[in-house]
Amino acid sequence: MSGHGQRFNPEKASKLLDPSRKKIIDPLEVIKMIGLSREDTVADLGAGNGYFSIPIAEYTNQTVYAVDIEPKMFHSLQENAKALGIKNIT
Repeated sequence: MSGHGQRFNPEKASKLLDPSRKKIIDPLEVIKMIGLSREDTVADLGAGNGYFSIPIAEYTNQTVYAVDIEPKMFHSLQENAKALGIKNIT
């Protein structure tokens, strides 16, 4: 999103959760495409604020390991998950 070797600016994090983004890449379609099972444990590397992590966590009964190098993005993911009552993201 921001080019090779550059971090995404966390001040623009709301762009990542913009509903219009689903027209480009819908997390639920990705879940179908990869054949995710409800019993799969998932690692989301570069999880950002949860665009993929949250729908995956809602789908699977297992743990979703979300990793992001930017603390502000990870904090945002934690807040978004908490607001939705999601408890299986670590």
